[in-house]
Amino acid sequence: MELTPEITEKLKADLKIARTYQDLMGENAAIKKIIKASPE
Repeated sequence: MELTPEITEKLKADLKIARTYQDLMGENAAIKKIIKASPE
């Protein structure tokens, strides 16, 4: 998986506001967004 600058910036923004496990791993959370954005 290649992390583009856009994905990296979005991850940084999401991680700044993450307060709970759900913020990181929930349905529309930071980690799930990266997985969805990654090329297959």
